[in-house]
Amino acid sequence: MTAHFLLTVTGPWRAGLIGELAEKTIACGGTWLINKSIHVEGRIALIIKVAAPADQVPVLRAELESFPGYAVEFADSAPESEAGPQPVTISFRAHDRSGLTRDVHRILDDNGLVTEHLDVRRLAVGGIGESVFTCSARVMIPEDYDLVALSAELEAVEPGAVVELER
Repeated sequence: MTAHFLLTVTGPWRAGLIGELAEKTIACGGTWLINKSIHVEGRIALIIKVAAPADQVPVLRAELESFPGYAVEFADSAPESEAGPQPVTISFRAHDRSGLTRDVHRILDDNGLVTEHLDVRRLAVGGIGESVFTCSARVMIPEDYDLVALSAELEAVEPGAVVELER
């Protein structure tokens, strides 16, 4: 029987870290189904969906929990379902103001959409003393969802906002 779980690893970034985690997983007969990582200022956060033989999960868990210098967490997970929401990439650009990240999240949350990835940046525009807010998101959206209405709702967050959606 195959068990599925989510593995979260956080700590200092270093070369070879991901390879070491993968080797430990492979040694126990496991495989990574999804691997998400982010690096910020010398730190790394990994979220990995793992499938492994159920009888090897305790061994793998012990190996990974003793990984020195890193916080390691496990959470139960279910196998992937074949039907369901599909990914849509959202690109949002607007003049920067306080609260834009919150407002974009609120719209996604209020519509019951799952944000798989979100990257927000504030970029200074030289010479004019303003900054631009950019947001790139990968959101899971039901196939029959009204993307035009979502785009309109996001554009209403800030006058002049530009929203692009791509299935």
